[in-house]
Amino acid sequence: MASQTQQAIAAIVTVTGHSEGTLRLTTSQRTEVVNALFTNFENEEYSIKSAKATATDESVKKYISSQVSDVLKKQPIFNSGNAYAPNKSGTRNKEVKAMRMLLEKAHDMQDQEMIDTVQAELDSKLKSLNVKKVKQIVEADVPESLRRFL
Repeated sequence: MASQTQQAIAAIVTVTGHSEGTLRLTTSQRTEVVNALFTNFENEEYSIKSAKATATDESVKKYISSQVSDVLKKQPIFNSGNAYAPNKSGTRNKEVKAMRMLLEKAHDMQDQEMIDTVQAELDSKLKSLNVKKVKQIVEADVPESLRRFL
């Protein structure tokens, strides 16, 4: 059985005929993609592990629609070959939150030395967080036969 992501990509490409560039689905296209994936779910070709998401047909379609949005946002095939980059890295990281508050305080005080120092630390922390995410994503996407090279 293909993964949810693979099935979503296949359904989107089938409905839109998309091959390159940036893609944004129309309402009718999104409905068609969700219905195709819902049919796969009914035929037990698309599995959802969450019992809450499978309680009703409406909850299944809502889950599928969210998953389609996620695929459209994160898959390079739908974004002109560009990799996904979160808008605000580190929003759940306490150190990053503290540094952002400190940076705001430095701007309020107009202390350029403090601004430069805090900004450098913040940039370094965000870079380290992004590097960790990329390593996890790459490893999961690499075929088993090639994982020895990681």
